[in-house]
Amino acid sequence: MGLQYKCTIPGHATHKGTLTVRGRFALLVIFLPGPGVAPGQASPSQEWHEPCAAELRRQLASPVASLSVEGVEIKARTLLEQIYARIDYQPLWSPDTNAQLVAAIADSVNDGLRPRDYPLPGLTQEPGSSACAAREIVSSESLLRLAYSLRFGRTDPRELSRTWNYPRHLGREQAADWLVQTLRTGRVTEALSALRPDASWYHILREAHATLLAEAR
Repeated sequence: MGLQYKCTIPGHATHKGTLTVRGRFALLVIFLPGPGVAPGQASPSQEWHEPCAAELRRQLASPVASLSVEGVEIKARTLLEQIYARIDYQPLWSPDTNAQLVAAIADSVNDGLRPRDYPLPGLTQEPGSSACAAREIVSSESLLRLAYSLRFGRTDPRELSRTWNYPRHLGREQAADWLVQTLRTGRVTEALSALRPDASWYHILREAHATLLAEAR
């Protein structure tokens, strides 16, 4: 059976007919509301969005020498202040990007890294400016730490060789652009994967490590 319909569009003729199951599905898709924000961005309609921005400004722009959030020492505090200041301290993280970060940290064990070195914020997504600001700061701190480790490694080569002169930094502007772009597009997993060495031997070792861990379990 089909659904009888009558549709009048301003400036056009009135249409009558029978809507099949397939047609009803297509009509449903047409009238479903589209996404209100870009992937990875928090919804600006949430009541705590602007208070969150104010709390981010208060914590990151504070004159205190050090910053600790949820027991995590924020080592990239200067860089984070620069990043959030350029976007007027608007929140960047969403439940989806946080979930990607959690998965990437767990997976980092196959890169020879220790997941415990990359802090995770409280992921309950409870409302409130303090909870929001804490998630923003700790998640961004953790993402920057993991990105740096994947790009340059955890071991400082200068401790092994005094003649080492390969640079181990990207520059604040480049790092800031990378983080904002990554979170606004919602492609945390993809962006982190791109930082790994592209040599075939690295990926072979990574797969072998994952196999050994699975066997050990």
